[in-house]
Amino acid sequence: MKRVFVILAISGICFYLGRNSAVYKHTLLKTEIHNYKSNVRYQYAVTYYPLYNKQNNIVMLGNSLVDYVEWGELLDRCDVANRGIGGDVTEGYLNRIQTVINCKPKVCFIEGGINDLQFHVPISSTIKNLTQIIDTLIKNRIRPIMFSVLHTTKVFDIDGSLNKSVTMLNKQIKSICLLKGIEIIDMNPYLSENNFLLPQYAQEDGLHLSPETYKIWKKEVLKRLD
Repeated sequence: MKRVFVILAISGICFYLGRNSAVYKHTLLKTEIHNYKSNVRYQYAVTYYPLYNKQNNIVMLGNSLVDYVEWGELLDRCDVANRGIGGDVTEGYLNRIQTVINCKPKVCFIEGGINDLQFHVPISSTIKNLTQIIDTLIKNRIRPIMFSVLHTTKVFDIDGSLNKSVTMLNKQIKSICLLKGIEIIDMNPYLSENNFLLPQYAQEDGLHLSPETYKIWKKEVLKRLD
């Protein structure tokens, strides 16, 4: 009886650890039906944005990869607005694009798409959203600069299926940038190998980025600024 109890206890612990691993979380995301409005961080952020009335020459638009960094301090500038929201998808970006326009920026850097892929948003829908975002910025005399979607490490994408989708999405992002005549910055050649993000450029979860990555990102942004 004691042996059965021990086996069950060990099985329960393994199951718990498995549920909280990055790979298991990624698997869960694939089955969820996602609505950007259900993102609590999104709800909070858009509530606070009206408090910010300062004009900023630069806006960083994105998800957690943008959200987690103090861009003004990183770039050593006082004219940068962070419009990154952890967990956000491109439909959410489009819904809050007015918060970018309200900053009256000269340039808006756009990073996004990985969450769309995780939640199985069709690539065609993601491209449609990004196209509308780009068109809206241009209409408001804001220069858009796109970033390619970054790969994840094998810790996060053990079978490589997500990164294959990243490659497919990036091809279409590059196509719309070429069509619209806007610049795209692809950091994957510096950070990835065989379509996987190298471990030194990621946090332990395999998705979020290490400080070394932001040093490279900083250089790429500064090259495009006055």
